[in-house]
Amino acid sequence: MRYHELDRSRKLIAGMWLIGIGLLLASRHVWPEILLVVGSIKLSESLFITGRERSRRAGVLLIVLGLFLSFRLGVVEILLLLGAWMIVDSLRHRSPYRKPVVDVSLD
Repeated sequence: MRYHELDRSRKLIAGMWLIGIGLLLASRHVWPEILLVVGSIKLSESLFITGRERSRRAGVLLIVLGLFLSFRLGVVEILLLLGAWMIVDSLRHRSPYRKPVVDVSLD
């Protein structure tokens, strides 16, 4: 990654932190909304910074946990949300170790 690309993504993350902390202070509710802020920042890090793909799962987990604590969701709703995320994630990303449909290397 080039320096100017890294600098742009760091500025984005820093701006998100400042906006998130500002919103938390304006609403005067820090817990559990801090989980939503950190989760959204982790999610955006995974999208904009290469090599941080694992932080996507952490971001989604923090957002789900923050929603669970904010709206007092039950276990059934959490399992439905996690199941839906796993289905969408498996449809979007194919495994690199998966066998090709047609093996043309034998010809």
